[in-house]
Amino acid sequence: MDTTPRTVRKDVLRNRELLLASADAVIREHGMDLSLNAVAHHAGVGVGTVYRHFPDRAALIRAMFEQRVDQVCQIMSSHLKDADPVAGLRGAVFDICQMQATDRGMWEVVSAGGQESHREIVQTRILPIAGKLVRRANATGRLRVKFDVNDLPVLLWTGGALNSYLGPSAPTAWWRYIQLMFDSFLTDDDPARTAIIQKPPTIDQVDAAMRSWHLA
Repeated sequence: MDTTPRTVRKDVLRNRELLLASADAVIREHGMDLSLNAVAHHAGVGVGTVYRHFPDRAALIRAMFEQRVDQVCQIMSSHLKDADPVAGLRGAVFDICQMQATDRGMWEVVSAGGQESHREIVQTRILPIAGKLVRRANATGRLRVKFDVNDLPVLLWTGGALNSYLGPSAPTAWWRYIQLMFDSFLTDDDPARTAIIQKPPTIDQVDAAMRSWHLA
């Protein structure tokens, strides 16, 4: 049997994954000053290989954005199976924030996602799953304040911003503040509440974050 087409498809997929991983590495090192030449150099391939997969920089960033959307959807979908809907919503928030904390390129990619196509991806793929998580939690009657689906991106954006600035010196500081924000929706005795054990950042860590502050 001739397996050439299947082999070609595997090679194409492997090259695409290599290029996306290289783009992540370039962003971690240089921020969003991303060029296809830099990606090709990091991947050890000719720039023509990059152009065959991504005709321009916008297409590459979109592919990186869609990659993160896939991961977010997987996290949310897994927590739809949680027996406790409130704990499921909480778990989705913290798992996605943790993903942001360990994926330094994610914040840069999402921050660059003001394009209309990116908003369409979020609205068609993420919001339906997020809506189910939120409706399940609200239906329990255990929330002190009704959670809105629009509260979810605010929490995630806050976690990403905290990690962007505090992450280099205090990589787990985001946890304390996202926990406080999420728990504010819960009654004082709700079982989804957990003890706050994450300490605040030190003055040196705050100072380091302030020195890296930029308005973009």
